[in-house]
Amino acid sequence: MTTINRLRPQPIPVGFSDPRDGPVVFDLMTDGHLLVTGWAGTGKSTFVRTLAHTLSNDPADVVVDLVDFAQIDTPITTELPEVTGTRPATIDQVHQLITDASDDMRARYSALQQGSDLASPARVLILDSIDLPAATALVGEPSHARTPLRKILDLGRAVDIYVVVTGIELPRAYFLDNHSFRSALYFEEPGRAWFTGSNDQIQLVRVPARPDGL
Repeated sequence: MTTINRLRPQPIPVGFSDPRDGPVVFDLMTDGHLLVTGWAGTGKSTFVRTLAHTLSNDPADVVVDLVDFAQIDTPITTELPEVTGTRPATIDQVHQLITDASDDMRARYSALQQGSDLASPARVLILDSIDLPAATALVGEPSHARTPLRKILDLGRAVDIYVVVTGIELPRAYFLDNHSFRSALYFEEPGRAWFTGSNDQIQLVRVPARPDGL
């Protein structure tokens, strides 16, 4: 019997619903792909950078790639040197990064089909500040054939490849209606967000502005 030897990442604190109950956590392997929305300045990018930092220091050896779409086509200074991979500076490099992740996913499925154990680290693509044009370019129109990113959204969780997306206005046709995201975090104001995980329970959480706030 073929199994996946999962190098399980640790659950990540999101914030507090009630301090007496301990932090609300996001479990990558249980909660899956994560959609983060909210108005500008409410803390989305701060949250995903904290997420990237936490994952990159996880003893389970998690590979993290962070793409900041607010910096596409402009010179980029790497603010998170501990994050594996690069922060692409052009949309072509973003396409290549996602294609590489899709190829990795295909190789993992092939290994399983051949009866091999899969002992690969979890891989996380963080797409920060994505907008409608970028969503259209990367995910494709709903009626079109599946793009590499859509394939990852549909099939990646089974082989430990995950996607985290943030944006102000993320169209339902590209992300929500295909049920790819099992978890969502909606920032209604700085430090205050609604979180729902794979158990479909919606919780209002207070998200610290700094990672050491947890």
